[in-house]
Amino acid sequence: MRTAKIRVATALVTFGLAAGAAAGPFTEVGDAGETIATALAVGSGVTSISGSVGDLSLDFYELFYASDVLFQVSNITPFSFGITELTLFNESGTQLATCADCFFKFGGLGSVVISTAITSGTYYLSMADTVAGVPFGDYSFGITETSSVSPVPLPGTLALCGLGLAGLGWKRRKQA
Repeated sequence: MRTAKIRVATALVTFGLAAGAAAGPFTEVGDAGETIATALAVGSGVTSISGSVGDLSLDFYELFYASDVLFQVSNITPFSFGITELTLFNESGTQLATCADCFFKFGGLGSVVISTAITSGTYYLSMADTVAGVPFGDYSFGITETSSVSPVPLPGTLALCGLGLAGLGWKRRKQA
């Protein structure tokens, strides 16, 4: 009986740690790719992306989500230029959200420039330099993923807990 309790506790701790793990910041190495087909895979759990984009070029990043999330991009730096476009695409290449000139209009700490609910699957985020002759250079932005958790009905949960406790009491009484 004691071994079973230890196993359950170990499983709960392991699951809790794994569920809360995040990949953290991601920095572009080399070229992130200029199309969906050549996008640089960053996975999920990324808290920020940093990179560099040249004159009239694109950086594409591939993101994967195993569950539904509220996807937000914020804290874009530098925010003194108005020459960029940040766009989110789904797996089939359909544009879901975009922010044109987002450094100029919305830039700064705490500014959310893209906020959209997405379902599980693969997505692509592109950073583009849109003005000829003005190379953008280095950039960074934050990514927030908030899980979509369905609310659990309280009366049903309490009823199940009560039945479980009653079952345990009945089993213990039967063994005595």
